[in-house]
Amino acid sequence: MGYLGSVPVLQSTSFTGVNSQAFSPNGSTAAFTMNRTVANTKDIEVIVDNVQQSPYDGSYSVSGTIITFSENPPAGTNSIYIIYRDAPIGSITDPLAVKKAGDTMTGDLVIQGDTKRIRVTDNTRYLTLGQWDGVTNRIESSGAEMLMVQYGASNKLRLQHASVGDALTIDSGGRVQQPLQPSFSVYTNIERYWNSNAFSPIVFEQTRYNIGNHYNTSTGIFTAPVAGKYWVNSWIMWMSELSFTFMYLAPQVNGLSAFEFMRQGDRSDYSTFGGSMTLDLQAGDQVRIALGLASVDSGYLRSGVSMNQFEMRLVA
Repeated sequence: MGYLGSVPVLQSTSFTGVNSQAFSPNGSTAAFTMNRTVANTKDIEVIVDNVQQSPYDGSYSVSGTIITFSENPPAGTNSIYIIYRDAPIGSITDPLAVKKAGDTMTGDLVIQGDTKRIRVTDNTRYLTLGQWDGVTNRIESSGAEMLMVQYGASNKLRLQHASVGDALTIDSGGRVQQPLQPSFSVYTNIERYWNSNAFSPIVFEQTRYNIGNHYNTSTGIFTAPVAGKYWVNSWIMWMSELSFTFMYLAPQVNGLSAFEFMRQGDRSDYSTFGGSMTLDLQAGDQVRIALGLASVDSGYLRSGVSMNQFEMRLVA
């Protein structure tokens, strides 16, 4: 009988080729290597000399990529023919998913569960983004150098490098600390008599702190560990033997004065003078404080914890 409705439109359809493989036995070999792993004899169809073999009667067996016949197939050209059946799959791959080098993704990546981790690794380095211990969130990499950004129970964002500890922390109030930043504060407890008009270095032998140990208490020299801008501050307490003569306090870089703080001497009592400035240093530059006097003057550098000080820190 006729049918109701519009005439169906035929759509052009094409199918991909069947996954198959052929072998040419020599009559003395029973085992052949397939181009894929096969888990079960029922996952393939095997034809020998145009006769399909049963997967149930032991005429052949499979192990990984090897098919072994119960007896040597007779010699022939492409006389063994294997058809690979499509195996069941447990998931469907999104063709737009990020799956190889060069792919990109947009949007949010959401990972749920008590342990959240994304790990990218090779033999020597790894990058891990995740949470383990229920408290600490980390971004961590390993190899020749290590970087770890961590937000933990202390409510601080912590930036660490290698095994030296926290290089930078930001607490919940937004306060930033750099506990490894090169810096020091030193003073001298030795009273000295000065009678030379040439600039002579002052050795501050006592330390309040010396982060990185870049200041040498034996020489009075700070050696810059890295290039950068360093804030320097120094003052001394001095009494001249002559009135109305000048004295100079100079931060020196590699033996040359970068600046000279000047004050007129007073023989009646001790007076404090000095100053601060920023030095642009290269790694390995050496900084010290030197005192110079007018040619006709001499005097005393007073001792005491708060009387004479030298301090520096890396600021940029």
